[in-house]
Amino acid sequence: MSPTPSRIPLPPQQNEAEEALLGSLLIDPDALLQLPTHLAGEHFYRRAHGAIYEAMLALQRRQQPIDYLTLAAQLEQDGRLDEVGGGAYLARLVNAVPSAVHAPAYARLVLEAAQARHLIQVLSRNITHLYDGARATGDVIADLEHELLTLYRQNRNAGPRHIAEIGREVMTGLEAAVNGEAPAPFTTGYGELDRLLGGFQPGDLILLGARPAMGKTALLLNFAAHAARQGRSTLFFSLEMSADALHRRLLAAHTGASLLDLNRRRVGEGAWPALQRAAAGISQAPIWVDDSPALAIAEVRRRALHLAMAHGLDFILLDYVQLATAGQNGQKRYQEVGEVAKALKALAKELKVPVLAASQIAREVERRPDRRPTLSDLRESGDLEQHADIVLFIHREKMTPGWGQADLIVAKHRNGPLGTAHLLWQADWVRFVSVVPEAAAAA
Repeated sequence: MSPTPSRIPLPPQQNEAEEALLGSLLIDPDALLQLPTHLAGEHFYRRAHGAIYEAMLALQRRQQPIDYLTLAAQLEQDGRLDEVGGGAYLARLVNAVPSAVHAPAYARLVLEAAQARHLIQVLSRNITHLYDGARATGDVIADLEHELLTLYRQNRNAGPRHIAEIGREVMTGLEAAVNGEAPAPFTTGYGELDRLLGGFQPGDLILLGARPAMGKTALLLNFAAHAARQGRSTLFFSLEMSADALHRRLLAAHTGASLLDLNRRRVGEGAWPALQRAAAGISQAPIWVDDSPALAIAEVRRRALHLAMAHGLDFILLDYVQLATAGQNGQKRYQEVGEVAKALKALAKELKVPVLAASQIAREVERRPDRRPTLSDLRESGDLEQHADIVLFIHREKMTPGWGQADLIVAKHRNGPLGTAHLLWQADWVRFVSVVPEAAAAA
């Protein structure tokens, strides 16, 4: 039995918020500068309200004042004044709110209702497709994912913001720090490095460069494990190494078991309980691993957005830049690597998370008397360095097996000092540990 009209629920709507928003803009037209730039007339449930808002935008684009008289004239010119209720309704809107201070909040309510209506349409359409078999299930899933990601990006990117709004956020954060209420910093796990960087910062692209066999993947995993211990949701793109190989490395680093023995499946009975405990702990960590080879950077972004929407995301790592592709044929290699770096930086800003990517460096550094890497040693270096906020290099003077000293060089730091953090490389356990005690590093 089909539902009667009385039983069909009304779509989500915020009629009072729509009226309050339009009234606020008539009181203070400058409040338009505080609204999301993607807010449009189509987002209003009542067509009359959408027409009024579009008329306001038309006046703003021509740099004309927005008030009762100019708005009525614009709607008359558009042939929509009678449709919206005439001058009497505009006068009513002026009295709908006492001030314009809450205009951004009203706009958010309008947008949320519009997004809910859009989602209902998308879901209803695809449910129908699933019932009648008009589209393949995979196509329906792809359509849903596309629509959800579009909404997610709209919520993350509201366009230009007035400096006053930004200033309020900055001062709120500083006030929280003064009062001892600031959120815990995103530490790296290495005290000397934290002293130089202040921890990992949202929106930063960090490049980790080194010659082959210096421990890039190991250090990336060390960073990922420390982030997870802080409860930070971490996504690790491993374009070179398999996921199970990464897991064995985590087991070795956590337990002190030899990686060589784990790779050969040689585990003594005495070591088994510790491995079981470590595996149980790792399984609880908020770490996701994607070991798909030769990923296009657009796919990296899509998968990161998908995970951020589903579980939240605080940290992205990629091993390594030269194995990702830009997805454009005919590009020279240095151009493609530059496009990958540019996209990674954009992703860091879009999701407001640090993105840490490993990079190979040119082998020419091995032929120099001083083999300490510099920025010019980054392979296809120009665009890589340009887009990175921070460039780190691993340098081990003596490539001896077992334990050895390693320097983590901060060669570029867009917002802070350069320097070197001193680490100890423990090869059997594929991990780096700090040489300087935490208390001394913080001093």
